[in-house]
Amino acid sequence: MRKASSPKTEHKTETKSLTFPEILAGKKIPDKNLYVISGSDPFAFSELERIFTAKFLSDDPSLFNRVRIDCTANTKAAVISAACEEYPFGSAHRLIIVSYAHKMKSEEGEKLRKYLDDPAPSSVIVIFEDEEELKSAGSSKFYPSRVLRAEIKKHGLYIPCTMGFYEIKNWIKSRFDEERKDIEQHAVNLLQEMIGNNMWDLNQEIEKIILYVGDRNNVRSKDVETITSGRPQSKMYNLTERIGMGDISSSMKIYDELIREKTPPIMILGSLNSHFSLLYNINRLLAQGENGDNIAKKLKKHQFFIKKCVPQAQRLTELSFETIFDLLARADGGLKSGLDERNVMELTLIQICRQR
Repeated sequence: MRKASSPKTEHKTETKSLTFPEILAGKKIPDKNLYVISGSDPFAFSELERIFTAKFLSDDPSLFNRVRIDCTANTKAAVISAACEEYPFGSAHRLIIVSYAHKMKSEEGEKLRKYLDDPAPSSVIVIFEDEEELKSAGSSKFYPSRVLRAEIKKHGLYIPCTMGFYEIKNWIKSRFDEERKDIEQHAVNLLQEMIGNNMWDLNQEIEKIILYVGDRNNVRSKDVETITSGRPQSKMYNLTERIGMGDISSSMKIYDELIREKTPPIMILGSLNSHFSLLYNINRLLAQGENGDNIAKKLKKHQFFIKKCVPQAQRLTELSFETIFDLLARADGGLKSGLDERNVMELTLIQICRQR
């Protein structure tokens, strides 16, 4: 039962959103009763849960007052509201982490909304929604950031967890700084090129690199290459390179490995489209007399990466590029129309490799 003497979490009537990069940069999170966090990167969710725990339960080292509810389609709003209504024991706050809230049914989300119109003053509820899953969710699902707009404005905060290209680059550098490691800028660029922008994957690779270099304080591009070479993303990188060089045998071998690892063919097509778009831009800049260093700067790519791409771009003509983009478009249409994936992909890869 709610007690009138409960310590109240301060809030204002108007709330602006606070972004995940701003929080990582050290911007203070204002005290609220409700936080709705939207994103799709599990690392960002995990990091924010850690930050909220440190903020609200600093007086509760045993975390007795932290409750985590992983939602399913059967989760009831009453379970969440009951957890919020309990009085904190030996702490100023009770922290309720609601993960996978988007999996709840919309009618339960509406019941939760009614409760959150006047939540227990000593409870802090943090709701995580996966924006990628919500894009394909039906109307029967709960969409916290939309349904709870009035409640967020009244006593909450909305936190989008998107990170831009340069923000992730800065975050990579800061992760190595935390471990007192000085990473070369080229190595930062290469790590992002090889792994992508998924922070969970990046963090795993960063931890491996830190273990690999041991007591050495500097991290080089060669260290990044050594550690990341076995990942599916690196295999994708190797596939696009081999296809770019017209190496049919190696391309088919790497493609088979990716398929065995259940890499979606549509993802492979997307990577090929990005790669050949890059090669086309390199080809155009080479024709304008630009050298590799200038091309790397203009295209904002790692010099090591551009150096490997230049020979691929040089072997293709304007007509070759037109043919390749047509082949990729036809393959995309074939996959989406239900044609045999393996036949479509293998034929497309072979035809692209034969372009000169």
